[in-house]
Amino acid sequence: MTTPAATNKPAESSPGTYRILTLVGAFLAACLLVTTAALGYASYSQSAKAEQTRTDANNLRTQKKDAETETANVRNEINNAKSDKAAQIWCDEFTPAYSSVSLLQEKASELSMKPTAQLDAITEYCPKKKEFVDALASAPRQFVGSTDTCEISDDTVTFSGDVWFDYQPLSDVGDIDLTVSVYMKKNGKPTIRDKALGQTTVTIPSGGTTTYSVTIPNPGLEGADCYTAATGFWPTGI
Repeated sequence: MTTPAATNKPAESSPGTYRILTLVGAFLAACLLVTTAALGYASYSQSAKAEQTRTDANNLRTQKKDAETETANVRNEINNAKSDKAAQIWCDEFTPAYSSVSLLQEKASELSMKPTAQLDAITEYCPKKKEFVDALASAPRQFVGSTDTCEISDDTVTFSGDVWFDYQPLSDVGDIDLTVSVYMKKNGKPTIRDKALGQTTVTIPSGGTTTYSVTIPNPGLEGADCYTAATGFWPTGI
């Protein structure tokens, strides 16, 4: 008796197998999708972070610039306040007590060394005083013109004459009170060390001329010469 030959048939996949494969494929696709989305989100996050960093940096630069501008403005206000205060002090202290030639020279030198901000403030607070000092500072060595006479008697000596300004900027300041001092010396002209024998103050009108007269007791200096000198200046009424 012969036995029929065995026949090998391919195993048929069951519906469960297909279901498993489908689920695995779906799972892998989902994983791939999640991975892609994660990578995209990470890239977006890095870009957004970089943009935010740039924005923050720009904001910081703007804030720094604003702070520097504000600091500069405050510093300017402080400096202006200091200049105004210094100008007020200078104007208040500069009075006829400084009318002598030597003190006026000191004031002119002092004024020339002040910063521009203070000079501007002084011009605002006391323009006539500054104009006066500026005119004196730039004036030539001899800027007062005069015609002088000296009459000597047994008891008195009378000095008289006309005076005016030979320097236009000083004449343009306005009326100026001029102090005329008189001297008598045998040997040479008077110096700053010599004490005046008498003096008077007259007002020279702007652009004009005025007269002066000083009478003193005769000092009894035989052979002495008479001298007059302008020893003080001050703008009238200031």
